[in-house]
Amino acid sequence: MPDLPLLTVRGSEGFKCLTETGHPSSVAIPFDNSSGQRASNHVFQWSADGKYLAFCNGEGLFVFDVAGDLAQPVFHVNKTRVISIHFSPRNSYISTFEPFGLANDNKNNIAIFCFKTQKLLTTFTQGHSEDWRPQFSSDEKLCCKMVGNSTAIFFEDGDFSKPANKLSIPSLKLVELSPDINNTVAIYIGGTKKGTPSMVKVLRYPDLDQYTAISSKTFYKADKASLHWSHSGNGLLVKATTEVDNTGQTYYGESMLFLVTPGASSVIELNKKGPLYDMKWDPCSDDFVVVYGHMPSKASMFNIRGNMSFDFGTGLRTAAAFAPQGHLLAIYGHGSVRSNVEIWDRKGFQLIAKLDKFDDITYFDWSPCGERFVVATLSPTLKVDNKFAVYHYSGKQLFGDIPERMTGRKLELWQIGFQKFPASEYPAKKLEFTPISLQSVKVQEATEKKYVPPHLRKQQQKSEQQQQKVVLDINDLPQNERTAAAASGQGKAKGKSSEASVVFRGETTAEIEGDLEEEKRKRNRIKTLEKRLKEIRKLKVTRDEGGMLGKDTLQKIEREAEVLNELESLKIGSE
Repeated sequence: MPDLPLLTVRGSEGFKCLTETGHPSSVAIPFDNSSGQRASNHVFQWSADGKYLAFCNGEGLFVFDVAGDLAQPVFHVNKTRVISIHFSPRNSYISTFEPFGLANDNKNNIAIFCFKTQKLLTTFTQGHSEDWRPQFSSDEKLCCKMVGNSTAIFFEDGDFSKPANKLSIPSLKLVELSPDINNTVAIYIGGTKKGTPSMVKVLRYPDLDQYTAISSKTFYKADKASLHWSHSGNGLLVKATTEVDNTGQTYYGESMLFLVTPGASSVIELNKKGPLYDMKWDPCSDDFVVVYGHMPSKASMFNIRGNMSFDFGTGLRTAAAFAPQGHLLAIYGHGSVRSNVEIWDRKGFQLIAKLDKFDDITYFDWSPCGERFVVATLSPTLKVDNKFAVYHYSGKQLFGDIPERMTGRKLELWQIGFQKFPASEYPAKKLEFTPISLQSVKVQEATEKKYVPPHLRKQQQKSEQQQQKVVLDINDLPQNERTAAAASGQGKAKGKSSEASVVFRGETTAEIEGDLEEEKRKRNRIKTLEKRLKEIRKLKVTRDEGGMLGKDTLQKIEREAEVLNELESLKIGSE
């Protein structure tokens, strides 16, 4: 094992493996980087233990053992059109995906091979590359694959000659195996236009009867859903989305987030309206982070009970990623959102670094060592200014590739990734940093000098001579900075252009949480009163029909006016 994982890059200049300093690796991997072969470099993939590197080019699919100083070929099949590769957890099987074409007669484009014997075990047909990978349990004793519409098949103990079990349910859209060894299966059944709700159910294999589910969640307003297991298998996040937002507030559609745990399910309450961008489980606990809301979006940490444990405030963010050891968290802007990478100490919820020098991030990944990460602009998402850079968690850039606009060199980057290793190979080290206040960062951003048209520059000069005032919402700050901001109410902070007088406005976290709790109590009380009113009306019908009613029952009927008055006052107060 190298001191630090290698970084593999695939682009218009061919394949290359780089060390922690950015220099070519000493491990001799026979990539064919000749000018005629570069365009045929389709894909590469590391195994989970970092021992094997698979890649496909115009000559076939190859796998090399890179454990020593000289890479040894251990696998080769004559497949030249593979665009995606997947290793099973223990490297017993290797799966491939090819696009439809004359070479495969538009069928059997997914294949599973025995890694040791290189024998073809089975094939599947699927027109799209989304969710193509066969799913293996962590001990590889169970394999699951969706086939056709509404059907999932299961293979056991490496026997792919015929399915050992089959799950066929109308409108079955998704099947997800949990990452633990309990062989728990989550399924998503889509709703219908006739009013049938969508459902998510958790089953215990081999009992695939949906009516004996361990947990379930039913919901409406969902055109599609995605399922996200926690690393321990104790929790399942369900993101349900509609293609159209009926309120007209966004073209992203509406999003809802549900948490399913053994024997229970709940809705995750998000305190800012807008799209649901990303959610990630902590690899070392059953906590998870969610990035959501209209820009500037919010990021919040939740526990396994669905309660918010920390609010990171607002910023230009659309994605999040935990380091493999779970001690660091990156929250960043992806794609068209202005690049803005924040590195947080997961344990103390302190901001370590904030980067805004790398534009157009389309790829982000942590190194298995947990101390560095790579950001990149890749093709075909963006065809120009393709580049990458590797940073230390402190924010220091270690190495990278110079963008095209600075060198004139036409470069396309197609794929990049670190050599994979289990987190146990690189135990978390003590973090060394000086915490950054997001409050001062926001003030600096607000007071930065902006472009002023020529006809307004004299007026701008006069205003600069006066002290500026910056109004900040307390709720835009991280949770652990709001108390001090609310206590001070005002202060001074220095931006790049001038000194600014800062005014804090808005409710504090405690006030917001109190308001949310009060609103929840009101909703529950309204439901109780409506149920009681319905019961009173049924009792009145029984009385009018001559039925015998007891004294307590008659007293319930007499309280109808009281119930109606309370219900009306609660509904008026919540409008």
